[in-house]
Amino acid sequence: MGLTLRRHVGDRTIVITCSDREDGDMAPLGRAVDLRRRELLPQVERWSWLHQVHGNTVHQVDQSGSGLSLVEGQDGDGLVARTDTAYAALAVQTADCVPIALYGARTMAVAHAGWKGLVAGIVEASVESMRAAGEVGPIRAVLGPCIAVGAYEFGSPELDVMAERFGGAVIGRSAWDTPALDMAEATRAALSAAGARVDHVVGRCTGSDLRYFSFRTRQETERMTTTIHWVPRHQATAT
Repeated sequence: MGLTLRRHVGDRTIVITCSDREDGDMAPLGRAVDLRRRELLPQVERWSWLHQVHGNTVHQVDQSGSGLSLVEGQDGDGLVARTDTAYAALAVQTADCVPIALYGARTMAVAHAGWKGLVAGIVEASVESMRAAGEVGPIRAVLGPCIAVGAYEFGSPELDVMAERFGGAVIGRSAWDTPALDMAEATRAALSAAGARVDHVVGRCTGSDLRYFSFRTRQETERMTTTIHWVPRHQATAT
């Protein structure tokens, strides 16, 4: 049943979850959220989620008075919230793209990063949105399960575009010795350029690891979800 990471930041604990095949299909997240939230995130009342479009739009989730201003199915590929926004849980869905969870002392975010989104600047937009929401300290990132270079055959001219944007290290070879794209390396490069530091890489390949769904290698339409939320530190269980 998926992975959970916890990071202590001041008096709060940031909780990051990455679901897997055993947690079920998260593609219809708007309908599934009410059924699954208690099982996966028992501390959270409601999630914010997106209709992902491989772009660079980031939405902010905040509180207005005593209510939580949710994002539910709007077009976009990133979500950001302050860590004083009660009951905020942010979610992105992936099968082979890179799910990114970002956190700092004052803000948290998630982003969906396919190669088109990386080129469009979703990483930079997410970090900029965290800064705009009040983040002044270091920003750290966790990269969830995504397709690895050995399973991601990738051709020109798109591979040349990625190498020009993120450096030659993003070019690799597939398991069958053809040109391939290293999505995790491209994401690390984008984060570094944006001023964020990679805290943890899950390092599991959705293309070859049967614990995960993959559209690229198995034409599966189901999706995993990566979420981030916070709890008071005294309520968190150490990982």
